[in-house]
Amino acid sequence: MYLRKLELHDAPLMLEWMHDPEISRFFRADFASMTLHDAENFIAHSTKLTPDNSINAAVSSDDGTYMGTVSLKHIDFSRGDAEFAIVMRRAAHGQGFAWYGMREIIAGAFRDLKLSLVWWNVLRVNHRAVRFYEKHNFSEMMSVPDEFTRYYEDTQKFRWYSVVSPMTDENSKFIMATGNRQQAYFVFIELLIEHNHTLNKKKIISLFIIYGRGFFLCTFTGGLYECSL
Repeated sequence: MYLRKLELHDAPLMLEWMHDPEISRFFRADFASMTLHDAENFIAHSTKLTPDNSINAAVSSDDGTYMGTVSLKHIDFSRGDAEFAIVMRRAAHGQGFAWYGMREIIAGAFRDLKLSLVWWNVLRVNHRAVRFYEKHNFSEMMSVPDEFTRYYEDTQKFRWYSVVSPMTDENSKFIMATGNRQQAYFVFIELLIEHNHTLNKKKIISLFIIYGRGFFLCTFTGGLYECSL
């Protein structure tokens, strides 16, 4: 399994979970009324940083089959935080795809985007999701900042969770190499480049790409992007 960009051919399988009432009933959006065109439109707008500062990626099986979507929403580079979200097809349940996708995108948030905190919530009645987070030893937040709750109504219906960067916490499990790092890397480098253009500043982004056993130093400076050994 690995993390990759969403592609148009993922739309039919994305529509599958949207029309699965046992999955979509826990979301605010009316997914039951979504069409194939809606799924394709979402994918088309997920190739870069979205207007609400979100990034979306596909959790894929080894043969490239779409298994679900993981997201970082409301990315705030100034505060250094983002909201995590995940949805998986029924066929992916119980096979480790959800934990892999969660671990990989949060690792990218800390490792590549240099965020310091990732937070999320889940409806209290979503017992499957609650058990998932309890299984992986996440604790509920004792106090939820207004910056997070402003996106939701009736916040008492949710359980709220967060995890901080291993740079400031012992939660080092999120920095583990969990799959095809090279493919996952490009999900985040495009976000970084888009953010750089949005700020309209000439910044230098120097990152290492792991490719096989080699390391490439890549530098992005004011519109130029070069890699060298």
